[in-house]
Amino acid sequence: MTVIRPPERIAELVQEIRADRQRRDLDQSTQHYADGILQAIAWATGVTRAAPLSGRHADGALPTVGEMEREQREALDRLQAGAFPPGRGQSFVVGVEACLMWLCASCDDPPW
Repeated sequence: MTVIRPPERIAELVQEIRADRQRRDLDQSTQHYADGILQAIAWATGVTRAAPLSGRHADGALPTVGEMEREQREALDRLQAGAFPPGRGQSFVVGVEACLMWLCASCDDPPW
């Protein structure tokens, strides 16, 4: 099984983030958070092959829920260790984690 959320809702979320970026002057932390969300979506929907934090490739065309849950654990491990991608910071990692939790229906609230 891959992404649980409907493709239409995922597309709406991407559009919301892009629209907010154009309308508002977002601080760097919020920009990084948004980048984390967008990169998680790109990986989960097959737009990019490499997972946003671990760089692992999915076994199939799209990552399974299990693969997305592993990437969530990667995010949690990085948050606990304070190991953030260069130039991205903690907010990027939080954005990835929040988005993957939502995509897998681990939480009801969308990340944005």
